[in-house]
Amino acid sequence: MNQAFTRQPQVAIVTTIADVASSIDFFVRYHLSLGFKRLFIFLDVPCTQTQALLADYPQVTLILRDELLSQRWSDVASGEYRRLLPLSSLEVMARQELNMLLALGMARSEGLDWLLHIDSDELFYPHDLTLGAHFLDLERRGIGNVSYLNYEAQVEREGVEHPFQEVSLFKRNFFRNNIWVFNATQRELLQQHSWLPPQFFNFYQNGKSAVRLDKTVQTNGVHFFKSAKDVHFCLNRGPVILHFTCASVADVQQKYLRLGNFPDTWNGLPRTGKLISDFHIQARDAALLGGDLALARLFRERLLPPPGTDLAPLLDAGLFIRLPDIAARAKPREQFVQQTLPADTVIPRVMIALRQHMISTGCNEAEASNLLASCRDSLQLMLPVCARLYPGEQSIHLLTRCYQALLDAKRQRDPALDWLPDANWAASHSRVGGCLYIDRFAGNFQGLQRRVEYLSRVGINFLYLMPMFKRPPGANDGGFAISDYRETAPELGSIDEFRALLTHLRQHGIAVAVDFVLNHTADDHPWALRAAAGEAEFQEYYHFFDDEGTVREYLSKVIDTFPDQGHDITYNNDLGRWLWTTFNRFQWDLNYENPAVLAAMLDNLLFLSNLGIDAFRFDAIPHIWKRKGTPCKNQPECHLIVELFSHFLRQLAPHSHVISEAIVAPEQVKQFVHRDRASLAYRPLLSACLWQALSTADTRVMSHQLARWSALPAECNWLSYVNCHDDLHWTFSDPSLRELFPEQSLADFYQPLLAFYRNKGDVSFARGLPFQQYRISGSTASLAGLEKALEQHDVEGVERSVRRIVLLHAIVLAIGGLPMLYMGDELASLNDYSYRQDPELATDSRWVHRPYKDWALDEQRLSTVGSPASRVFHILRRLIAIRQQQPIFAGHQLRVLCTEHVPLFVALRETAQQRLLLIGNFTPDSARLSQQQLRLSGIGGQWQDLLLGCPCHLDQDLQLEPYGFRWLLSQSTAESSLTKRGSVHIPTHGDRSITFMPIT
Repeated sequence: MNQAFTRQPQVAIVTTIADVASSIDFFVRYHLSLGFKRLFIFLDVPCTQTQALLADYPQVTLILRDELLSQRWSDVASGEYRRLLPLSSLEVMARQELNMLLALGMARSEGLDWLLHIDSDELFYPHDLTLGAHFLDLERRGIGNVSYLNYEAQVEREGVEHPFQEVSLFKRNFFRNNIWVFNATQRELLQQHSWLPPQFFNFYQNGKSAVRLDKTVQTNGVHFFKSAKDVHFCLNRGPVILHFTCASVADVQQKYLRLGNFPDTWNGLPRTGKLISDFHIQARDAALLGGDLALARLFRERLLPPPGTDLAPLLDAGLFIRLPDIAARAKPREQFVQQTLPADTVIPRVMIALRQHMISTGCNEAEASNLLASCRDSLQLMLPVCARLYPGEQSIHLLTRCYQALLDAKRQRDPALDWLPDANWAASHSRVGGCLYIDRFAGNFQGLQRRVEYLSRVGINFLYLMPMFKRPPGANDGGFAISDYRETAPELGSIDEFRALLTHLRQHGIAVAVDFVLNHTADDHPWALRAAAGEAEFQEYYHFFDDEGTVREYLSKVIDTFPDQGHDITYNNDLGRWLWTTFNRFQWDLNYENPAVLAAMLDNLLFLSNLGIDAFRFDAIPHIWKRKGTPCKNQPECHLIVELFSHFLRQLAPHSHVISEAIVAPEQVKQFVHRDRASLAYRPLLSACLWQALSTADTRVMSHQLARWSALPAECNWLSYVNCHDDLHWTFSDPSLRELFPEQSLADFYQPLLAFYRNKGDVSFARGLPFQQYRISGSTASLAGLEKALEQHDVEGVERSVRRIVLLHAIVLAIGGLPMLYMGDELASLNDYSYRQDPELATDSRWVHRPYKDWALDEQRLSTVGSPASRVFHILRRLIAIRQQQPIFAGHQLRVLCTEHVPLFVALRETAQQRLLLIGNFTPDSARLSQQQLRLSGIGGQWQDLLLGCPCHLDQDLQLEPYGFRWLLSQSTAESSLTKRGSVHIPTHGDRSITFMPIT
């Protein structure tokens, strides 16, 4: 039998708590008892009690309504859903639908199969079926979109405190094809019981829906979903939704006093009418006119049966049903929550253990007291984080060990390491980054120390150093296979020489970032060697498997990271066991389900910080937590681990930054960015957009995607780049592409990009190499056409290539974020194919843009007046110098302006004092930006051209040369252009167009 029809489907719930529900604990326990695997709960009203109550459930993802959530709504709300954004501050139903959109993506990323939307005053009731049997039956029948009937709770008395446990009487649902369908007996009974409304239900006659998750699923209002499957209505004895709305006076009062004066319509439809009860409107008016007392009176008159009413005939006729087993279905809380001790018990225990540790390591009482005083507030923050990762005593042991490591590191820290003025240094306009391999750039640590003057000459004051730690000989993934986090590669120099290099860089005002490879170690790391030798303690540091069946269960949902190399779990012949090796067989994935791994890795992180490293790029964050039945990427625990590492790092070095390296779709990238987690983030979307626009001379994709995906939380920033040490990955938002090009398949979008940069058959100017199936390797200059032009002695081609290279860097330097220059790009370095001669490197095409720097040859190229290297170098130096003089380039705020002329990319950056207009022409022809188009965006008058150093009048059309760009500066006026927020349009294929609001 097909495995898809035998495996139990994984089902999740999404709900929005519009009223802070005292019964939410029962809601969670009941549905977990049925077999739901994940609950996405959006807390619409702040409530610390609810947050604390839900924090103990590892099966619950709690999302607060805050600025970050509003930003995530904006990210997912494309096309027709944009209309919900302005309503979100006023209408809970708009927020519910936006939350459903978010939950669809979250559920997909966790590898779940189905998503059910219900409200927090509802329960899913499967009658005699089990949850797994019901959804398995749907899949066997080819049903992927199901709608359930609503059973409305009938309150029998006034003093109900816990509706889920106390109410057992429900009105059955006879609503079919937009009419109520009753038999003759039922109609007669309804006429006799005048307290029952003509619409039978006081509230909504329709129930909620569940959908089989795939990439096409969207919402269809607040109750339903849209998918490729037709909606199936679950009737007869199928599961139903039990609706407990307004089951007590307190519920009615709380709900309608909070809702306030809502309109009579929603989405253009009346909230009352022939088929819909007027109770909702009556309750609103009662709340506005008479408050608590009027609502209590309405509850008694409209919702309670008259005293002495005999309900037996209604039950016998099937109008009502009694379900007495609801409370019994919910298992005790203890079976689901992680066993955590209260803070007032845990914190004193940890503090006592820390004091004993400090005294035992030679610390006097006064010093110990000062250090411990700094830990108490921190402990309050970290206790719930640890508790969600590790239950019970495990969290206490982990906290104790982590704070011991922190206090030891604080005592050892050199005050000179805290030289940066504040945590905003990475957002400064003066900060410009460079990235390099030490051995390939300068040979070793001492060689790099001698080349610091060159970096300063370019304008680099932030240096990202590729891995320099001890690595295996031969294949080592460019140093990302770490043999020891506390030893450097001998060929680069000793740890003391590395420390001297860091001191030298600091003296020259250069901040340093390095990789913290937290997903895996090399197979010759001491932990791996001890695991291979059979030590059980260290075998728990990795993911070992003894049977192939378990391996298949894990891999069933995993998308292989490098398909050309095989699966992410491989068989180790020497050990006779399977082992998780996401990237290479010689890189063993760490097992963070073991808290000892997290503690040991934190030790390493704090040690490296005390060397004088200012920022850490957390490598491969999405992979660090594995869960069977999911893609084993982007699991909630990934974010918690990053939050814990980041917190302890900043406790030691307050001005440090964590950089998120998540080369995934933009919807997912921003999940990793938060001031309490990774405050800096790689911006792969910008790089992909630049290269796509360059290949098509069309900026619509770039404008559309960057307009939607450029905002970040406060105190965070992008790391923006044209190219990097890694491959070029097409990390677009596919839903946004479908919106922009509705008539085009994704394959028709991506295949031309791959063909262009791989350049089979010499169809383009690019010289790129394939990496894996869908990615590209190559230097910036070679991808931009310089290699081909030089080979063919094409003078005009060289000119165009230089212009392309400069244009790309001009965009990155101005568009927002900390710009990162991959060293070699400043000299227009070409592909180096010599890697093919090295058997250890030959199969990895990324080495084509990781050449050894020939300083003598580069100096000759640089000194040759008019050479591509000389031209690119001096232009980039000038652009960097201009950026470092103008505060407008700080931060990441951005507003994309869209024009009818698709080769032009136009964006505005604005502060209270200045405005910067960025314009780029992505075509080999001249292009004109009309004054009329600028005026529609509130732009005109006199600006300053930062490159030419002269005025530029925007009351007339602006002409741009082929692959040209402009940086135009203006002083902000009292009436900022950002206050004139009209819609903008991007033309699409055919006659259609899309409309969206600019994002700042």
